[in-house]
Amino acid sequence: MLENFGAKPKVDSDLDSVWKNPDLTEDNLVNASVKSAKEEESKIKQEGKTVVDFTEKKPRKKFPLFKFILGALIICLIALIAFGVWNRWLKSNDREDIVSNWKIENTNTSINIDKKKIYLGPNATCDYELDTFAKVIYIKTGSMQGTCHYRFSWDRCQLAFVEDGGDNAIATIFSDLKWGWDSLTCSMNGVNLSPAYTKNSDVDTSNTGIDDILDSATQKSILLDKLATKKPDE
Repeated sequence: MLENFGAKPKVDSDLDSVWKNPDLTEDNLVNASVKSAKEEESKIKQEGKTVVDFTEKKPRKKFPLFKFILGALIICLIALIAFGVWNRWLKSNDREDIVSNWKIENTNTSINIDKKKIYLGPNATCDYELDTFAKVIYIKTGSMQGTCHYRFSWDRCQLAFVEDGGDNAIATIFSDLKWGWDSLTCSMNGVNLSPAYTKNSDVDTSNTGIDDILDSATQKSILLDKLATKKPDE
């Protein structure tokens, strides 16, 4: 009984060699155990058995909600800008649509516009040039000349010369954005807003109704109605 006291346990050959090694250390024992486990795993794989990996896996990181919301907002913003660029500059051709026979609203005065001139009457003509990017028309008659912001209706059947101070691209963009928003508000209530409408800066329409919005329009605009689809001869 005493001869077996303190005997080393029976282990694999690799571990047994470690026990017999006078330089036995904890690291050697761990390395031998890992090697033995790998050999056992290799034998199991060769026998076609399934090896279950019980090692702890790191939890998968969740995609933060704010990143998803931010990405969605950026996509919507890009789509909105792309639509605005298409609608303002690519959808229609202002140089072609302005060439037509027009009538000043609420009058019997007709105006003919070709690609270079505006015919106000038998003996009254003026030259004009369009800046389709800035949405500005330059008019010249004799020694007189002037600029004006022009705007088409959604269906391109009305043309307005709006004196809202917009003589550059930035000013006309903001003016048309305001008109577009008010036009959308009115259309939701069954009202078609004229392209000649310009909001009076002295009137607060943020909490007013459709009638108040229309009443706040200034009268510094000329609205033309298209008379015929046939364009005048050049």
